[in-house]
Amino acid sequence: MKKQLPFIPILFNGLTIRCVILIIALCGLTKFAHAEEPQQKPGWLVPDLAQIQFAGNKGMLSAYSGWYLDENKYFDFAVGYGFAPASQTYEPVHKLLVQFSYHFGHHQFFRENYLKPFIGLSGSYQLFSSELTFFGLPDFIPSGYYSPNAVRAYLDLGLELTRTLPDLLSGIGIYMLVTTNDLYLYNALKSSEVKFMQAFSLGLGLRIYFFD
Repeated sequence: MKKQLPFIPILFNGLTIRCVILIIALCGLTKFAHAEEPQQKPGWLVPDLAQIQFAGNKGMLSAYSGWYLDENKYFDFAVGYGFAPASQTYEPVHKLLVQFSYHFGHHQFFRENYLKPFIGLSGSYQLFSSELTFFGLPDFIPSGYYSPNAVRAYLDLGLELTRTLPDLLSGIGIYMLVTTNDLYLYNALKSSEVKFMQAFSLGLGLRIYFFD
């Protein structure tokens, strides 16, 4: 049987594709529908940004809608969905995601480009749980052998490069982050067999900003 490339399932997962398209399309259509005031947000329910991330512990691919929490746009909040196919895990993984990010300033260089270092705190809830996903240990697992894995907390550190696009969007950014979660850190600190750096992984992402 021909071996399937590991990224194929995520690219053709219907739910993931719909989430990504819906987030970007709804925000984009709302912006262009108010073209007479291109940078004015029509209502607080409309997201200020959309985010797509590859890897980074929250699924092979995750998609978010986000809102600014302050006038300077240093703080933002996002909700999203993450997916990893069975080819990368024992079973398909579906996650509901919540994310808070803080950018340490917007450092301008080369006119319309900005560097934005950031820190993020986020959490995940794993949907469609099975015997491999649990809040408390199942009866067949000895007490203390595993930690519950249906809910996870994450810490992210990253750097974003953003370019403003005043004639089309507020801006578009690409970023890289280093991330870990509570379970990985716990195992790295508790077990001598797990090296500390093994608790961290990389993620790459794209952010689309719709409104100033």
